[in-house]
Amino acid sequence: MIDRIRDTFINETVANLNNIIRKIESLKKGEDCRELVEVVYKTMHFIKGTAPMFGYSTLGDLVLPVEAAGKMLFESDKCFDDKQLKGINYVVALIMDLLTKSDYELHDIEKEKEKISVFF
Repeated sequence: MIDRIRDTFINETVANLNNIIRKIESLKKGEDCRELVEVVYKTMHFIKGTAPMFGYSTLGDLVLPVEAAGKMLFESDKCFDDKQLKGINYVVALIMDLLTKSDYELHDIEKEKEKISVFF
């Protein structure tokens, strides 16, 4: 039962991350960024709260700066800048990769957290 729920978490997370990628691509076509801000904030909040329940406790730590930036922008009607967009792309790719591993396989989390903090 828990495996089925974990698989649902992974599938929903991947779908949400793919949605973020699509929204970033839409910005290049001139679309409004407010939807991206909302999707990023909600996705990172979801990951932060849910990932630890399925053995991905480090994911919660990794998404904190992205979630915080998303929340601030969501509440202020502002958008991500180019540096933050690069950071979001980095975090999305990292999470996609980490979902294929267990927490025990994640050796350089502190180094990843440092890399992420540069963008936010």
